[in-house]
Amino acid sequence: MSVSINEHVVGWDPAFDPNGFCRQYDHFNAAPGWIVNFPIHRFSDVFSPAQTYLFADYGRTTIEDVWINNLRAANYTRVYGKSAPKYGHCADLPNCPACAGNAKCLSDSKLWASRLSDMRIYRHNHGENIGYVDGHTKWNKSDRIYSGNHAWDGLPVSEGAEVKEY
Repeated sequence: MSVSINEHVVGWDPAFDPNGFCRQYDHFNAAPGWIVNFPIHRFSDVFSPAQTYLFADYGRTTIEDVWINNLRAANYTRVYGKSAPKYGHCADLPNCPACAGNAKCLSDSKLWASRLSDMRIYRHNHGENIGYVDGHTKWNKSDRIYSGNHAWDGLPVSEGAEVKEY
């Protein structure tokens, strides 16, 4: 099993800054490769009962909201030799608004959508066992795993990778 952890809670990241920030690519505002600092939250910062993902059997090293599709389809990288696309459920759509103006992103999303029926990309009976910050765990079907970002999930959700009150 490959266990990944939510870096926004524990700072588990090679680019971890001991001053309390984890460094991550800015997917919204900056040129590719530009890094910004995101605060690391303490366990006590997370609302209880927690609906924030802490760890899971995942296709990447750390759980990141932008790469949540690698949790939804944790074997995708192993089966297809490349990462699942960014932007969660938005990538399921033919014209993901988060990909506007980015031909590669739109192409990756279309390819992703065409592969969602391939059962090889999923683990655990088309779902994932997810541990939450407050200690509980549960199995979620892959289409019920969310980033926590409304723009990427397409609807208000009750749980996700982002540290916030759901």
